[in-house]
Amino acid sequence: MNHRTNATPSPRLATQRNLAPAKGGAGVYFAGAAGTLINQKGGTITGGGSYVPVFVGAGVLMGNFANAVTLEIGSTINGTLDIGTSTAATLTLTDDGSGGSQTYSNAVTGNTTFSGSLSKSGSGTWTIDQPLAYSGATIVRNVTLKLTSSGSIANSTNIIVGDASSTNARLDVTTKPGGFTVGAAQTLRGIGQIDGNTMILGTHAPGNSPGIQTFANNLTYGAGGNEPSILWELINNTTTQAANPNAIFDQVFVGDSLSFADPTSFKMDFSNGPLSWTDPFWSSSKTGTNGWLVFGLTGTGVVSGFSNLLSPTFGSNGDSDGSMSLASIYPDATFSWFQDANSGIYLNYNNVNAVPEPRSMAIWWMVSLGSLVMHRRRVKYS
Repeated sequence: MNHRTNATPSPRLATQRNLAPAKGGAGVYFAGAAGTLINQKGGTITGGGSYVPVFVGAGVLMGNFANAVTLEIGSTINGTLDIGTSTAATLTLTDDGSGGSQTYSNAVTGNTTFSGSLSKSGSGTWTIDQPLAYSGATIVRNVTLKLTSSGSIANSTNIIVGDASSTNARLDVTTKPGGFTVGAAQTLRGIGQIDGNTMILGTHAPGNSPGIQTFANNLTYGAGGNEPSILWELINNTTTQAANPNAIFDQVFVGDSLSFADPTSFKMDFSNGPLSWTDPFWSSSKTGTNGWLVFGLTGTGVVSGFSNLLSPTFGSNGDSDGSMSLASIYPDATFSWFQDANSGIYLNYNNVNAVPEPRSMAIWWMVSLGSLVMHRRRVKYS
């Protein structure tokens, strides 16, 4: 049933599916099944009436289904937005293609009830200026999602700043006192940029299998006894990086200082892509700045707490390249860290059974030959 109730009559107001007549003062009421609502630029939905107190002031009321709500910049819901408690529900913040900016409290004047996932798309900027208590993912696909001092997504378990289809994705936390904190139960992913100081207490999985993530300001792992973890992926037999979205390995660039305030684990995954331990690439060590630049410094900041970056270990897929283990080819190979004061922190590969490079081999033969000649001379004249 398609029906508009207590809504400003406008052809760009809203696209609605599975509507029912207004109930208890709700401006728009969805009944019996999942609903779709698109409140377009210039559209206003207003709740009215008050004969059922629990629904008083409800601008939009939906059941506990996989509802889909889209709010464009320039739209308004006067009242609450109740999307239900289904974790399959979605809330999309976007625009009509003309950009602009919108503060969430101006788009929804009442409280928001929501348990699903939130995504930011379009070319405009959305600012969250109140706590949103949803537990699903937060996905910043295009341009900027901003959090003010009172804005919070603290219950969102998976925060993706820039997914595989994103363009110029940014999370702006520059106005949050103390910066942005990724909680112990949260994971930060993506190939976008975070503006403002960031502290990670939970899991950091930069990239999109894999990818490059940028922090414009300070990045800190841990605080007060937390043990954050980093998940890192390499998909090919090379230390040469490629630009997003074709990155070869996960990489983090930091504009200011990089700090490891607490012991931070680093877990590696080699099980995706064409990487193969039998490739000649793995027969030689990759040491110093010839390794993988995992943490790059782009500004004047420094690294502190380097000793808290724990030795690299294998993740849930072990040391498999997808078909065989590294230990089955090079049983004594290990990974370690190298810090360069100018460029950052490199992951090194150490193969004690590595075949020496031609120049190193030549020097070895010269030294060996010299030793042999001296030995024979001693024998002759003794």
